[in-house]
Amino acid sequence: MDIQNIKTIVRKELSQYYNNVSSYVVLMVFLLLWEFLFFRSAILVGEASLRMLYDLLPWVMLLLVPAVTMGIISREKDEGTLELLLTQPITDLELIVGKWIASLIFLSSALLFAIPIAFFMSMYGAFDWGMFGGQLTGSILFAGVFASVGIFVSTLFVTQIAALLVTVFVGFLLIVIGTELVTANLPLVVVPVFERLSFLSHLSSMSRGVIDTRDVWYFISVVIMFLGLTYLLFMKRKYGNVKAKYASFQTGIALFIGIMVLTNVLGERIPGRLDLTAGRLYTLSNGTKKILKELPDVVSISLYASGRLPPQYTPVIRETKDLLRDVKTTGGDNVQVSLFDPSSNASIATEATSKGVREVQFNVIGQEEFQVKTGFMGLAVEYAGATETIPFIQQTDDLEYQLTSMIRKLTIKDKKQISFLSGHGEKELASDMQTLNTEITKLFTVTSETEVATNAAALVVAAPMQKYDSALIARMNEFINQKKNVLLLVEGYEIS
Repeated sequence: MDIQNIKTIVRKELSQYYNNVSSYVVLMVFLLLWEFLFFRSAILVGEASLRMLYDLLPWVMLLLVPAVTMGIISREKDEGTLELLLTQPITDLELIVGKWIASLIFLSSALLFAIPIAFFMSMYGAFDWGMFGGQLTGSILFAGVFASVGIFVSTLFVTQIAALLVTVFVGFLLIVIGTELVTANLPLVVVPVFERLSFLSHLSSMSRGVIDTRDVWYFISVVIMFLGLTYLLFMKRKYGNVKAKYASFQTGIALFIGIMVLTNVLGERIPGRLDLTAGRLYTLSNGTKKILKELPDVVSISLYASGRLPPQYTPVIRETKDLLRDVKTTGGDNVQVSLFDPSSNASIATEATSKGVREVQFNVIGQEEFQVKTGFMGLAVEYAGATETIPFIQQTDDLEYQLTSMIRKLTIKDKKQISFLSGHGEKELASDMQTLNTEITKLFTVTSETEVATNAAALVVAAPMQKYDSALIARMNEFINQKKNVLLLVEGYEIS
């Protein structure tokens, strides 16, 4: 391919976009609808985030992309200019790639209008620019994929209206293919396949602020596939299906589509992920890495996940496996991770139940009625004959913390003591701080004393309501001077 020829095509197409009043009308309708739907609910939610804006994006793009791409080839065919264009010293592939790049640039210019909204949101809250970077990147990749679909459909038809309607239909199908709207009546074993082939699942993944190799490969491979199919139509128009050149290229495209589908369906083992979020929410914390690198012996982690869970748990399974892969990489030979499907083997189901992983019932809509399905989605951590279990993983927001806490609890040799000062109107750990009590007793020996415990590693002063005498303050100062920790929990004042 000649880069200069592609640049010429891009300039020609962009001039048609930006010198056409209808392009600006389409752009304005898209932006007004997109931002109106977002601000209507964003003001009520009061959150400095654009997550809802990008949740709406696939649906409003159903209006923008078909309108932009409907005439990109069909108009040339209708006006009879396609043959004239191809008589120039450019190849079919250069023409296709140039038109795709031009449409992507125009669509990206519409998506960049989210940047002023991001600056506006950042003025009123803690805005995560890293997450926004992932959202913007995902939206541009999504636009590129959708544009390749539009160009392929535009090549099939002479009339622009037909190209518009078919592009809307194909885009809608590729968006909803992984949702319950489609998967409700399908066997659960094929649901993950549909989910991985859906536009929506990959865009949602990147909207979290994580650039995943699997998502990037999905978008790139789908673009290549549809542009390749478009080129195949040009080849057929030129050579006909009896020519060897066309037949060989047809075989190559078919092989690539097969490879693309296979790698996207079975590609959950593909490594590589860039966490752009401000707090690196999807990356192991330094505390977790330290614990894993200092393990005294082998820790075994067994994930029991049924292969036929409802589709809403597909992201949970994916994120759980990603976390376990990171744990295994960090822990090295001292971490063993095993994946089991209890639904395929009764003995594995019995083993999962014996370790405390419970079988859960799900209500699934199928065949126009509610159906009750059962499945496992839990994990067990084993070390030196002891076991800790998460019976059911419903969400992964705090899964790293839970997993690290269990590993720490099993492998720690001597529990340090934390002393809570009492007798002066302080908050009681057992009654006033029940969640803290549940978590802290997993890893520490906790005592409640009226005096400063000299053998404690840390002292907690939880909102006292009475004045401490000078002797107690002196003992606290001595405790601090020994380079031990004191945690002061302070509440608002009470005025008599």
